[in-house]
Amino acid sequence: MAVPQNLTFQKLRWAMLACGLAWAGLQAYIINGFGFLWFTALTDAIVSSILLAAACWLINNNLRYYQPGKGSYMNILIWCVARLPPVLPAHDIYCHL
Repeated sequence: MAVPQNLTFQKLRWAMLACGLAWAGLQAYIINGFGFLWFTALTDAIVSSILLAAACWLINNNLRYYQPGKGSYMNILIWCVARLPPVLPAHDIYCHL
């Protein structure tokens, strides 16, 4: 698969930003559909998107220097487990809608 000649890093950055904003907008719309205020929904969507982008950047930056070897798969497993979303306790505010 060939990379188009007119695809630059700047265009890719803008495309990723547009996808991230669209994802945050969709998330805010869904949260608002559950009955939350728009301000709360947008705040949650933006914070979640920033945390997701930061986690992806951190993993990408660390795997840039990944050297395969004996026992190296444990590093990947730890990163994957650390990236799992936390389970909310039953007494959390999300349960009292």
